[in-house]
Amino acid sequence: MPITGFRLHGAPELNRWLTTAIARIAPEERRRLRRAANLLRDEMRSRVRVRSGATKKAIKARSKTRRDLFGTANLQLVAMHAAFEIGPLGKVEGDDVFWARFLEYGVQPHALGKGSRIQSPHKARGGTFSQSGRQHPGHRALPFVIPSVEAKEDEVFRMLDVWPQVI
Repeated sequence: MPITGFRLHGAPELNRWLTTAIARIAPEERRRLRRAANLLRDEMRSRVRVRSGATKKAIKARSKTRRDLFGTANLQLVAMHAAFEIGPLGKVEGDDVFWARFLEYGVQPHALGKGSRIQSPHKARGGTFSQSGRQHPGHRALPFVIPSVEAKEDEVFRMLDVWPQVI
């Protein structure tokens, strides 16, 4: 005969215990995550190339909800009850910090201005350079996010008291 229902004795007490346990764990988890995020932020600031200082000012660590992290391009530390986004965020002196990604990954030479075009230098695609408009020379990558993470990876894992799982 199949069992159609059951009664769990102590369910309200268990629920109360879990709720209070999470309430005690969440602040500590957030503090650990904040310390790790600040450590990575400081390392990024020390590695970024400084010309005007705007990119260095823009590197921040801010608390986010887990739902708000989707679609961001910055480094993210996510735990069960807390999340932080680290990297060039927001605006500096009224200007967006979109240029930081070009520092991290570099830029190939390209044409500038409306109606600009560059024909490929490859013979298979038509021969030599021809362009209308101005030419941006491009620049090599000057990474600061990835080397920061690689340099502080072990320290961050120790701070969070976790180790990555190898799958």
